[in-house]
Amino acid sequence: MWNDFKKFISRGNVIDLAVGLAIGAAFGAIVKSLVSDIINPIVGLFIGSTDLSQYKYVLRKASENSKEISINYGSFILAVLNFFIIAFILFLIIRAYNKFKEELESITAKEEEKVEEEKVVKLSLQEELLTEIRNLLQEKNNK
Repeated sequence: MWNDFKKFISRGNVIDLAVGLAIGAAFGAIVKSLVSDIINPIVGLFIGSTDLSQYKYVLRKASENSKEISINYGSFILAVLNFFIIAFILFLIIRAYNKFKEELESITAKEEEKVEEEKVVKLSLQEELLTEIRNLLQEKNNK
């Protein structure tokens, strides 16, 4: 089992995944700050409160024996905003990656076409020379 685990870790995929998770966590923190520190105050200008997370629907008020029970729809709205911002940025990154990949594949295909054309031209030239040599040998034998 230990050897299988070492093989799994040494493949490189685990390290790539760990780096991706670390960058994703940092990116999530940046987006959360963007929403809470920049978007929230702008939205607050229109709705009268700078913190959306304070919006809730109280189902049962707090008492001496129990805590308040509420539906925190403001926090949910913030989570949805975070999700859409992250999803949109990832969409842009993947879109740019796909365009880059298509261009790279197009360039590679053009280079492969050139190589194939050069092979065809070389083969044609070689065939012509062989044909000429054959014809010369035939003429020599016929004389």
